[in-house]
Amino acid sequence: MSSTPADDFLKSDEDFLSETHWYAVYTKSKHEKVVYQLLTKKGLESYLPVRKVMRKWSDRKKLVELPLFAGYLFVHASLNDKIEILNVKGVVRILGGSRPEIIPHEQIETLKNFENVEIEVDPYLHLKPGSMVRVVKGPLKGSTGFLIRKQSKFRLYVNMKLIMQSASVELDAADVEKI
Repeated sequence: MSSTPADDFLKSDEDFLSETHWYAVYTKSKHEKVVYQLLTKKGLESYLPVRKVMRKWSDRKKLVELPLFAGYLFVHASLNDKIEILNVKGVVRILGGSRPEIIPHEQIETLKNFENVEIEVDPYLHLKPGSMVRVVKGPLKGSTGFLIRKQSKFRLYVNMKLIMQSASVELDAADVEKI
């Protein structure tokens, strides 16, 4: 039995809905870790980038993990999972309007690389892009981002336009090349 153009359209639409991509999820304030745990418990691959910060109380100091982007985490899912994601306690919305916006896989991998090395990572509000660069040596080799000069070192920013925030690391100028 041959397929009609309408069948082909529906099939490709079904394929689109079942393809998995990374999406940004906006959470209630200070609910990032809970949402991450609940999504993971449901079997959905999630990623919550964190940074280590020294917190000081009157009686002690402690190294704590805080979300890199307050109020945001990322989920690797299909559009078929949209309702399930939105029904997780603490989820406000998936970013991107009526059709969630896809986060490039490379940006997620670069953020993961930031966490895998022992260097300070800082969150920044949305930045205007500078020169696009690739790291050519060191533990972040292959990562890409925007370059901004700061004092005697360079800072590499991974700009997450959709959530209007960025993350940065400090690098030597010799470790990057312009793309």
